[in-house]
Amino acid sequence: MKQVVVFFMIFLFFPLGEIEAQSTELLDAKNGYKEFKFGSRYTEFKEDLVFFFEPNEGYKGYEYNGQNHSSFLGTEWESFKPAFYNDKLISLEFYFDSDIQTLQNLLQDLEVLFGEPRLGPLEDELGNRVFDNFFAWRGEKIGLDLTRYSNLYFSESLRNKTVVKIMPLDASLIMLSDDF
Repeated sequence: MKQVVVFFMIFLFFPLGEIEAQSTELLDAKNGYKEFKFGSRYTEFKEDLVFFFEPNEGYKGYEYNGQNHSSFLGTEWESFKPAFYNDKLISLEFYFDSDIQTLQNLLQDLEVLFGEPRLGPLEDELGNRVFDNFFAWRGEKIGLDLTRYSNLYFSESLRNKTVVKIMPLDASLIMLSDDF
């Protein structure tokens, strides 16, 4: 009877869908965010996207305005911006308020999923800290960056924002392939 209770307690506190290894292999396995998988076509999401910008021909950024999602790992976002190249999903950016607690919550959740980040604060060639809070996880195919933009180096729109960016490490795989 004691074994049954212990077994039940394990499943009570750790639902099967929540148990995942601390590994960047999981980052590759997810290949995006929820139904937003890299290489997916714009037409799959067009009802929930509003055009945002087009910096280069073929590259288009959108803002998500759908009702299905409003948070990343339980932290509510200000905006979610998927980008497409030749109508294939190529990057995902989530923007959050930049209070230190938001950054700490996201960092903790990402470390639980993917382990310790590979990078930390970054400096420019003169030794000035450009990013006080920059963390990166790299799988074989997919990368994830967590950045807090808190200084004057950045435009007003980025200053005081925390951004999670998920992207393929070799975007040409998506741009050139019909079945990424």
